[in-house]
Amino acid sequence: MKRVLIILLSAMLMLIPTPVMAKDYEVVTEYLDNGMIVETQIEEISYYSNRTKTGSKTAKYKDSDGNVLFTVKVSGTFQYDGNTATCTKSSATTSVVNSNWKIADSSASKSGNTAKATATAKKYILGVIVDTQSIKVTLKCSETGSLS
Repeated sequence: MKRVLIILLSAMLMLIPTPVMAKDYEVVTEYLDNGMIVETQIEEISYYSNRTKTGSKTAKYKDSDGNVLFTVKVSGTFQYDGNTATCTKSSATTSVVNSNWKIADSSASKSGNTAKATATAKKYILGVIVDTQSIKVTLKCSETGSLS
């Protein structure tokens, strides 16, 4: 009986998706016309058994001196099979580092092979809005499991 239980538990563990690889992509830097700097980076975790990939893309918004103002992150879970890829789950996370900035709203959506986060960040000086940034961060998965 004990042997049968061990075999059943072993078989069940083999069916559970297990992370086998975590990967960080290089940081991509973009300089905006308004003087802001946006650094984006993708992180991914691949799973062994079922061609599932979970990843995130974080956009750090910085001032011209390189100080982080706020971040917007999209996370997505994808299924792929070599022919197609589908986003099965998406979420958005925001954080504010500079006290002059506030995130007015944020949301996540998914469509086809894409996870998307949208947010609106507003800068306040003495209680008055002096700048508004509309942010969109997208994470896509190819049919072979590559994130971009």
